[in-house]
Amino acid sequence: MSTFVKHAMLPKPNHDEAARQSFVKSFRGHLASKVMPGTYAVYHARVEPAFKAQHGRAPQDQHEVRRLM
Repeated sequence: MSTFVKHAMLPKPNHDEAARQSFVKSFRGHLASKVMPGTYAVYHARVEPAFKAQHGRAPQDQHEVRRLM
């Protein structure tokens, strides 16, 4: 079910576009609920401790974390 209010000025998606939008919504939900919690666990259990052991500090920003992950 769509959470958007129907309005005459809004475009009406065809079947394929509605299916794409539904897929993306479901996929984002899957990533947020199943994948991301696992990446946080891996980061805290493996990546951050290894970085601290090698460099003597935590990563400074998201750019360092991105390279590590």
